[in-house]
Amino acid sequence: MPPRRKKTPAHAPPPAGEEHRYATQRYWAARYAAVGDGDVFEWFLSFDDLRPLLGFVKRRSSVLDLGCGTSRLLCDMREAGYAGRLVGVDCAAAALRSVKERSESCHVELVEADATTLAPFADATFDVVVDKGTVDALISGDAAAATEACAAAGRVLKRGGRFVVVSHRRPDGDDAWLEAVLAGLSEVDAAWRVDAHASAGP
Repeated sequence: MPPRRKKTPAHAPPPAGEEHRYATQRYWAARYAAVGDGDVFEWFLSFDDLRPLLGFVKRRSSVLDLGCGTSRLLCDMREAGYAGRLVGVDCAAAALRSVKERSESCHVELVEADATTLAPFADATFDVVVDKGTVDALISGDAAAATEACAAAGRVLKRGGRFVVVSHRRPDGDDAWLEAVLAGLSEVDAAWRVDAHASAGP
């Protein structure tokens, strides 16, 4: 297995006035074109930070990382003993190319796709969908796109599946964010239970 590259610290909220850039595929294509092969950039929380919240994930669960970028989340899950299908999806081909070797060594699939449709995946494909900042990025430019991403995540989840959304926004203090998430989930014929957890970060 190739050596780990140094991780960039978990991401903080973007500077005021610049959030809208995060909603465009052009921004991410340019950003990831500038990273080195194997570089790791973790948004918000690493696998170790998330581990207490992922206790429900069974060892053979299928997991989709929505907007995976160059995160190590799925490789870290594999190394921790998760044996199910692990898939990272991102719209930025440059990000996927930069981590291709690492992902292959961890037996993690990478798929280039739009988070608002998840077109390559059939309904009820995954047990768990994890989002670390993708909904945040989309809603910074277009709440409708964030809603579409949540609807797509709900569509590809199996009945009884879990959608884990990691955000720097407070669900009890950001009505627009919560409305976008719930509007997307309501498009799926399922009953949802919403649990909120606060983290001080890494």
